[in-house]
Amino acid sequence: MKLCTIGLLLFGLLSLPGKILAECSWVLWEKTERMDAKGRDSKTWELINAYQEKFTCDLHKEKVWKVTADRYDDLSAYGGIKKVQIVPDLVALSIKGGGFINYTFFCFPDTLDPRN
Repeated sequence: MKLCTIGLLLFGLLSLPGKILAECSWVLWEKTERMDAKGRDSKTWELINAYQEKFTCDLHKEKVWKVTADRYDDLSAYGGIKKVQIVPDLVALSIKGGGFINYTFFCFPDTLDPRN
């Protein structure tokens, strides 16, 4: 009887991480960092959406990043932007006269809230 109880306990413990991981959602976040020419800065986090699988979150992260990057293809529409740097998951804007705006995209497990 003792052996049966230990076996059931071990089986339950071994199957637990898979169940926890399977129930975890993934959240797509956008972090916006700003600094003006006087050095005043701010940082905000915006929750964009939640997904059951990290793979799906990563796919949408790439799409949101691309839409954000494409928004700055034509700098003539944005008179105050001097330069745009685009690298995976980041769109960095240099502002004429000093300062910057950075948009960065992340997929975090729903147990992590970057605003804290």
